[in-house]
Amino acid sequence: MSSWKLIALFTLALCTASALSWTPAPAHSQAPSPQPPGQSLQVVSSTNATGSQQIVIVDSERRAIAVYHVDPRQGRLSLKSSRQIDWDLQMEHFNGESPLPSELRSLKP
Repeated sequence: MSSWKLIALFTLALCTASALSWTPAPAHSQAPSPQPPGQSLQVVSSTNATGSQQIVIVDSERRAIAVYHVDPRQGRLSLKSSRQIDWDLQMEHFNGESPLPSELRSLKP
């Protein structure tokens, strides 16, 4: 899986994990920008081995994610992916492995 997809999945996991409370980012990433009161955006920036920068913006109010790439030579910013994650967060599991949530619930005494 490409590093871009891993970062996008990492950001999606952050959304899922209780109202976007911040967990430490990988060592090559910068910490999210501070959020002024009333703002719902979190920004995570990382640089890959080729020097390209990726910026992931998560809007917790709108439940949306946008991924941008920055060309290091020209400074050109391009939107690579954007989506609302409402339906993603309603799935019980995706690409899950056993034990699945339904299997665990069936074990209740």
